[in-house]
Amino acid sequence: MGVVVAGLVLGGCADRTTYVAAGRTGLEARYDGVDVEVDLPANVPVPSVVAAGEQVLLRRGHTITASQATGQRGRVVGRPGSRRLHRKVEVDARQIPGATRVWVKVQPGGDEAASRSILEDMLIRMGF
Repeated sequence: MGVVVAGLVLGGCADRTTYVAAGRTGLEARYDGVDVEVDLPANVPVPSVVAAGEQVLLRRGHTITASQATGQRGRVVGRPGSRRLHRKVEVDARQIPGATRVWVKVQPGGDEAASRSILEDMLIRMGF
């Protein structure tokens, strides 16, 4: 499980960014009040991230409403089984210089615990 390592306070205002150790390798993920973001090694293919996102969301009872991946970008969207829970989860991945960046967002409003948990499960599936 990820552990909150530090919360930042800048200029007298609370910055909503928190840093968490993610996965067994200690990757550093950031939560900014909306989504959790982590940079994976550049050799991690975007389609693998999308596949891990799909698998995790399906195991959690979500219905996949969108999924697409190219070599450079990918996205998967899932909705919980109950339509009464007007929520959706988005997993985005993109190749950037030197890394594969991954974002996990629960909407509306963001949900740090849920986003971190989904990311943790994805990282475990990918061997981190």
